[in-house]
Amino acid sequence: MFKKILVAEDYESASISVQKALNDLEILNPTYVSYCDDALARIKSSLSQEDDFELLITDLSFDEDHRQQNIKSGQELISAIREIQPHLKVIVFSGQKKEVIIEKLFEDQKINAYVKKGRNDVKDLKKAIISVFNNEKYIS
Repeated sequence: MFKKILVAEDYESASISVQKALNDLEILNPTYVSYCDDALARIKSSLSQEDDFELLITDLSFDEDHRQQNIKSGQELISAIREIQPHLKVIVFSGQKKEVIIEKLFEDQKINAYVKKGRNDVKDLKKAIISVFNNEKYIS
């Protein structure tokens, strides 16, 4: 199973769902960030230390606040990461429902899984993580 996971999620309630899924799968010590710029910085740092992340779980939407950010969305984050770590596995965890956008994420940004936030999101996240670990695509 994955040993080094980065979670980019700005809502605490959604982070709790991710935590529950990772705990259930006995994945220890994931790294959590609330800002896309921080996620990119963590990826760069791990690469320079030759301790690469194996999986990114990211939302698509990040609320703006008092902190100035260069990367303002999950799509921008994925694009930036693909430039420096193209083979990083990516699960998008979002409330986005538009099939066209979801299809473009798979086609253009080469994500590995898409999990919609909602009633069964912990169960779906666990299925997605297992599927991605086994090099399978997953859509909830």
